[in-house]
Amino acid sequence: MVKPTPFSEHVDRIMERAIKDEQPSKSTLDDWNNDATRVKEFFNNIPACDIELEHVNAYIRNYHSESSANVQNRKVSFLKKLFSYAVDESLMMDNPATREKNAACR
Repeated sequence: MVKPTPFSEHVDRIMERAIKDEQPSKSTLDDWNNDATRVKEFFNNIPACDIELEHVNAYIRNYHSESSANVQNRKVSFLKKLFSYAVDESLMMDNPATREKNAACR
């Protein structure tokens, strides 16, 4: 049986699409690249189709537990963006980050 590809292996291609589509400023692009590195690290063993809201919350807790709610919300927004592209590419059925109502850690 073929093992599903970890989400981390799709991030670079998804980032290329997002950058082309959205043409972010240099500072935003720097933030995105830093966030993409963390996403690849965190989701290195999890196939896109297996990512759930619990993974989104764990990612925020892991990297941004001491951050303000504003920063946490921005990081959730970045995950929403990546996962939206993943849905568009049929890597996911739906976007687990859209289920997140409040980025504050529970």
